[in-house]
Amino acid sequence: PEPLAVAIAHGLDEPQAAAGGEAGGQGGASQPTSDGSGGAGDDADGSGGGVGPHGTVRAVVVDVGATGTRASVLESHDGLLRLVSHVASRECSGNLIDARIAEHCGREFNRKHSGLGVNVLRSRRPAAKLRAAAESTKRVLSQSARAAVAIESLFEGIDYQSALTRARVEMLIGGELRALLRPVSEALALA
Repeated sequence: PEPLAVAIAHGLDEPQAAAGGEAGGQGGASQPTSDGSGGAGDDADGSGGGVGPHGTVRAVVVDVGATGTRASVLESHDGLLRLVSHVASRECSGNLIDARIAEHCGREFNRKHSGLGVNVLRSRRPAAKLRAAAESTKRVLSQSARAAVAIESLFEGIDYQSALTRARVEMLIGGELRALLRPVSEALALA
């Protein structure tokens, strides 16, 4: 079989990049790469790492969309791109990640303000504010290790302020992250 290159997205921390490389290794990849930091095409001996004898390269592309995850193995040969395998899954999605962050923030607000006797996760307007803040927080955390969460007047004029780290969110979405590896492994197995 042709060599397989796994591209690890820029901005991932070491454990995330290692998990992506591990998933690629399970599928037979020998050259996990990180966007410009070594690996396929950057070997010291000039061999090109994931480049085959006739200029063929395979790459794994993972897209976590709002409603699901898609993992594809693509092959490039002589300037032509070919889809080798594709697997879609609804086990991990941006919406599920947003929901976990919103639940965490809502539980924290409820705990801090238990005397109110209300669950902000079950109130329509506060729940919508929590979801919007969660999506924004997720976007910030994709670029940095820490994000401030601030919601003005979350419930009856009471503001919510907190901070989340990428590590904390990874703990909150551990099941979703494990589910993310399944379509990657399946796509690699089909390739």
